[in-house]
Amino acid sequence: MKKIISILIGVGLGLLWSCSEHGEPIELKLSSKEMVVFLGEPKQLTVTQGTGKYSVKLNHSVLNYEQTSDSIFVLSGKKIGKTNIQIMDKVTKQTNTLAVTVKEKVRKQDLLEVEEAIKVTVGKTGSEEGGVIKLDPFVLSKYEITNEQFADFLNENGDYYGQYDGRDVYYVSTDEEGYLYEGDDIYIEFDGEKFKAKKGFENYPMVHVTWYGAEAYCRWAGGRLPSEAEWEYAARGGQTAIRNNTYFDKYPGTNDDKEMNDYVWYIENSHENVGYNGVSSPSSDVYTFDDKYHRGLHPVGTKKPNELGLYDMCGNAFEWSYDWYQDKYPSSLDNPKGAETGDTKVLMGGAFGSTKDMTQVIGRTNWNPENGFVTYGFRVLFEKK
Repeated sequence: MKKIISILIGVGLGLLWSCSEHGEPIELKLSSKEMVVFLGEPKQLTVTQGTGKYSVKLNHSVLNYEQTSDSIFVLSGKKIGKTNIQIMDKVTKQTNTLAVTVKEKVRKQDLLEVEEAIKVTVGKTGSEEGGVIKLDPFVLSKYEITNEQFADFLNENGDYYGQYDGRDVYYVSTDEEGYLYEGDDIYIEFDGEKFKAKKGFENYPMVHVTWYGAEAYCRWAGGRLPSEAEWEYAARGGQTAIRNNTYFDKYPGTNDDKEMNDYVWYIENSHENVGYNGVSSPSSDVYTFDDKYHRGLHPVGTKKPNELGLYDMCGNAFEWSYDWYQDKYPSSLDNPKGAETGDTKVLMGGAFGSTKDMTQVIGRTNWNPENGFVTYGFRVLFEKK
């Protein structure tokens, strides 16, 4: 008889624990419906409503978990992929499912090692010899960072701004009131819950990124922006081009003005399929642009790579470098980083709206680091340990 009473009491308490104050079953709720987990960086999932007694079902080949309290689970990615994790409330038998994507911030197969430069020339233009420098070896992303990758960063950051040297800075272009810019020529958006790449533009270069946004992404990924010297050395093809006697070619991969079409998106080939109305002035390199100008941007990696296997080093999107702008390279320096201070940062390589002269490996311009633009992107450098 005592055993029967004990069972009845246990059942009653279970029913009590599983009901709200109004007598309705407690709904099982999770802190998120979907989640991105990066390899090497565990992420927390919280059961925000339930009885406190749960079981977990997941694909252990993609994802592991550790339960650190009644309602907190720490998820760790094992390999890149998509999977679901199902949480079941043992008392109410309710289930809830979280969609999980496991990613790398920058995929290992998208990285290339660049050999050290013992004594190389950078900044050479015509009869001007440029500077002779030394560079340590480094690793560089094959592609410009994409909208999908940058949206992941913004979601981890929690907003489109952050701090740099103790002050607030924007990571992307904004309108006059400081809100996220929402023009047709920016390819990320905020849907009320998260940042995401606009449909069809996931693999396009992230543009309208400020220098601060580019540098913040690089630091988040464990790297940094390349210096101007590092960028140019890689764009020229590094030691591979030196061995092939092509280091001083004008464009990444070629010295031929006709062959450059195979390697570079620029003003004369980037708009041919989108109804572009740009007109070249016969007396200058000035172009007039219509409202389809921004459509000259293309997905990353659609042209041929240079000798190192790097794509879009010139054209498609300018790329932020780490350096403050100065007129000329300093000569005979080890790992030069440009001026110590300045008003503008260096951008390299030209873009889809640039002329042939600007989309050469020595093509450079400068811009306020606080502002983005439709032609400004970046890639990430990792120092070799």
